[in-house]
This record gives sequence, structure tokens and C-alpha cells, in this order.
Amino acid sequence: MVRGPNRWKAFPDPRCWIRTCNLCHEEEFATMPIAKQLAIKKLVDPEHYSRIAVNLLRVRDEEAVSKNQVDAEIKKLERAGFRPKEGE
Repeated sequence: MVRGPNRWKAFPDPRCWIRTCNLCHEEEFATMPIAKQLAIKKLVDPEHYSRIAVNLLRVRDEEAVSKNQVDAEIKKLERAGFRPKEGE
């Protein structure tokens, strides 16, 4: 979720991780908006979800991606049938 020169700061932080296969990492997530990535993180790994931490690690305002934006993406994902797998 954190790219560019700030990636090294985010690498050890599980709040910035989303586990994917190589294909999804290279194709889907490479162009996916941060709000959608955060929505997926909130659904599949709520224990390590922190929108504000990700915004700050991206050297953005803590509200750069808002709660409302993430919630809107969650609604879209749910309407599309996205459901986290058990155990993830």
C-alpha cells in the first residue's frame, strides 16, 4: 500500500501488508486505488487495519484517504460478492 521512497518505512509494518498471489500483486493491486486496498485490508485483516497509519506512512495527511472512502469501497466489494475466506 505504500510505494516509492517511503516503502522501506512501511515494509516491517503489518498494517501495510496485503497477502496476494504474484498475479494479483503485479496486475490488480499495482493499479488499485489506495481506498480499495484499505477496504480489502479492513475486511481480511481487521486486527492489523489502520487507515491513519497507512496515510501517515505514505507521508500524507491522516485523512488523505477518509473513513468514508474506505466504507464506500467496502460497500462496492460486498455488492460485488467479495467475502474474506475463513482463516484469512
